[in-house]
Amino acid sequence: MTRAVILMACLLVWCAVGLADEGSCLAIDSIASMARAKTTVALLNARRASPDTYRAQLVFAYRAFELRPGGKTEAEHLHALIPTTDDQRGVVLTLGDLLCDGETGADELSLSRVRDGIARNWSEAVILAPQFMPRYVRYSLDAVSDPHSDYAIRMEYVCKHDHAHFMSAVKALANDRERFK
Repeated sequence: MTRAVILMACLLVWCAVGLADEGSCLAIDSIASMARAKTTVALLNARRASPDTYRAQLVFAYRAFELRPGGKTEAEHLHALIPTTDDQRGVVLTLGDLLCDGETGADELSLSRVRDGIARNWSEAVILAPQFMPRYVRYSLDAVSDPHSDYAIRMEYVCKHDHAHFMSAVKALANDRERFK
């Protein structure tokens, strides 16, 4: 089996089972373990101990894409997790924050690296999965509220590398905004 098939199979199993409450330090530690995973096997092992939450899914997708940066499946999964709700946006904003009283410095650092690299990964992934360009561009309206994000700078990279899809998404966003005035 290919890595992509294995990752997708594990995703389906993981989504079917909620394993822990995200607020617990044990859950945060398991999510941070995914952020530190050096191999796909280590990532999958850490995932088994993680809760079925947006934060855990995002960290998993982020790390899976880093371990296989040319993978279209990983790119699509990462882009499917671009925040669309206030709760999801809050998770992205607080990725590197202290999330529980017993959280270790190593866990906090690991998750802050995800927070600091997510804009880069989303920009790299949207080049591989341009069907997500409208979602990528739409999130830029929210991303500017994150003082840690270099989303706007990364959008310049995307615009240069896939100008046609980028401009189409910008025009669609402008049309949507006009319609709702």
